[in-house]
Formats: sequence, structure tokens, C-alpha cells
Amino acid sequence: MNNPTEAKVSVVLICRNEKKHLYGVIMSLLNQSLKPYEIIVADGMSEDGSYEYLLELSAAYPELKPCKNPSIYAPHGLNIGIKQAKGDYIMIAGAHTLYNKEYLKQTVSFLFENHGAEAAGGVTTAFSMHGNVLEKSFCAVYSSVFGVGGSLHRYAKEITSADTVAYAVYRREVFQKYGYFNESLIRNQDIEFNYRITKTGGKIYVLPIDNLYTVPESFIKFISKNFSNGYWNYITLKISKKGIGFRHFVPFFFVLYILFCIVAGFFVSVTVSLITCVPLILYAVMDMYFSFVHAHRAKESLQFFLNLFIFPVLHISYGTGTLMSIIRGGER
Repeated sequence: MNNPTEAKVSVVLICRNEKKHLYGVIMSLLNQSLKPYEIIVADGMSEDGSYEYLLELSAAYPELKPCKNPSIYAPHGLNIGIKQAKGDYIMIAGAHTLYNKEYLKQTVSFLFENHGAEAAGGVTTAFSMHGNVLEKSFCAVYSSVFGVGGSLHRYAKEITSADTVAYAVYRREVFQKYGYFNESLIRNQDIEFNYRITKTGGKIYVLPIDNLYTVPESFIKFISKNFSNGYWNYITLKISKKGIGFRHFVPFFFVLYILFCIVAGFFVSVTVSLITCVPLILYAVMDMYFSFVHAHRAKESLQFFLNLFIFPVLHISYGTGTLMSIIRGGER
């Protein structure tokens, strides 16, 4: 291979009951400036006709290769796809994202030119499918450093080394070197795999390439998603001590701190309670600041009040998920 345009890229996409999203996602992959060699879609025994729809699409697009994932869960589907892949590079795609037309070209070019990099990924730019103010608020908190902390793949503006990335494009040999996705993890399998790489000296990079990720459609789904993500952090830590970083537990400590403040209020003096709550006051100030910044940027005054509420909901629901996982002993 003399240049990146000659590279064969296998895209591995997993899905379950995602029929309404599949066409847009697949078209955004097929229309890449660097056309994928194949798109392997591992369907987790969908009940909404997703697999049948994939078969229909594959008749028109031979690059599309549907297969079944009888185990249902994400890591099993990813491993099925990776083992079938024939490309020089393997991209892990998600079913809720529309990909930048230059995504494969830019990530593969980066890996071609930077031999020390094991993988490269882009930015998960939160996108509102329905354009309502609630979804726009979800977009704001998911794209804010205050909302997601050190998750560089949510907001990076320049090429940056990272501990994990979204929509990673890996060199094929990475899976021979580090193994496959851990099938004990229903969630966080990508985080654990990427940490496995970086903790043993491998390099992963985030590139400032925006890809549109569809945010949850309702408040309940938003909370449920965050709770589930937080819940699997402790399980990931139990399974792999090097599979997750401290930053993923910051919301958990925030929840513990709030509980401590509540309990302290009943047993200590007012003065001590006020001193104890100083960090909470600082948090509230930051909440107001970032809520205003994102509302001003969106030019929607109502979004300020929603952001003010949604930021702490994100942190508390995520942290509570981790807390409940610990209380249950990492029960799955």
C-alpha cells in the first residue's frame, strides 16, 4: 500500500431494533470520500425488522454484509464483525450517528502517516433529531467540558492523544496484539479495550472531525442512558483494573458528597454545614455559567433554565448508577 487511498477499510456496525436509524447511518458510510471496502452489520436478534431491512439494502449495496449476533450484546457483535473483516483498517461504528463524509479518509490518512498510533477517532457532536428545546439542552450538556469532563471525543478542537475515542478506526493488527472486546461487558467494552491499549503503551488520538450523534428523545431515556453508563463503570473496574480511569468515577464522588451534605445538615452546626457546602455553591456557580454560555450560543433563553437543570441531572443520574452498582456488588 503506497498511499492511504489504497487502503481497504472494513466498517463494523452493531445494531438491535434500530430500523429507523439504519438507512441514514449506512448511507453516511457508503457516501464516504474513501469508500469502505465492506460494512459488516451484526444484528442482535432485532424484533423490529432490522435484519430483514438490512438484507433488502444489501441487495442494492453489495458492500453491505448483514450477519446475526445470536448473543445479542454489543461486544459479541463487535467480535463477530471484526473476525469476519478483511480490511487493512477496521472502524467501529454506532447506529445512532451520521458520519462526516471525510471521516474514513482523514482517520486512515492520520494512521498511515503516524505509525506510532494504534487508533484514531473523531468527535461525537450531539445532534437533536426533532429540534426541540429539550433535545437541544441534551446536546449542550453532552458537548460541554462541564457536562462530560475529560471525554475529549465530545468536544476536541485539535488533534489530541486520549484514553478512549468514539468510532475508532484501528489498524487490523491491533486486535492480534491486544485481543478482542471483552464479552463480559455489555457496556463500556470500547472504553475497556481502549484503556487496555493505552495502559500498555499504545497511542490513541482524537481528531477534530465532527460526526452527528442523535441524543435521547425524552427525559426518561436521557436519565436511563446516563444511569446505565454509570452503572457499568464499577463492573468494568471489577473485571479489568486497567480498563477504566478515575475520571469516570467523578460523578459518583459528587453524589456521595451531596449525600454527605444532606446528612451533615442534621448533625452539625449551621456554620459547619455552610462550610461543608462551599463546593456545592461553587458547582452551582459553574452550572449557571455554563448554562448561560450554551444558551447564549444557541440564542434560546429558555435553554438556560433547562441547562441549569439538565447539567446536574446528567451528573447525578450517572453517579447514582455507579453507586447502585457498588451497593449491588457489581450485579449485572
